[in-house]
Amino acid sequence: MKQTFLTFGSIIFCLLFLSGCDNVFVPGQTSQASDFDGTWVFESYEDDLVNLQRAEALDEQEYGFIARSDGEFLERKNAGFCGTPPITYSNFDGKWEFSDKNLIDIKVGYWGGETEYQIEIVELDSEALKIRYIYPTN
Repeated sequence: MKQTFLTFGSIIFCLLFLSGCDNVFVPGQTSQASDFDGTWVFESYEDDLVNLQRAEALDEQEYGFIARSDGEFLERKNAGFCGTPPITYSNFDGKWEFSDKNLIDIKVGYWGGETEYQIEIVELDSEALKIRYIYPTN
């Protein structure tokens, strides 16, 4: 009887402990589009990763993007070919969709036309997004 009580108590403890964790994306698990939807603004670089924070609106003088649930994508980025400060930013329209568990295909305009690349989600929770950009090598 004591063994059954301990086993049952351990199961309840584990369930309560796990239910208290935030929904954090782990590479290899299927991410939901609703987790990625929203407005994301640049926070910092970490080697080849970009850290973004969820925001109410895009910053006028900083990189960011809006991923809408209907697949629409709006990227705020450099408006011209020159990357030397001061940088002028503009909004460019595009599309996004999941191509794999943690890869997102992006097709979006830029100052010279249109480009395609992928975003690899490294980490994602309700307030923070860590990504790696993957550009075609052709």
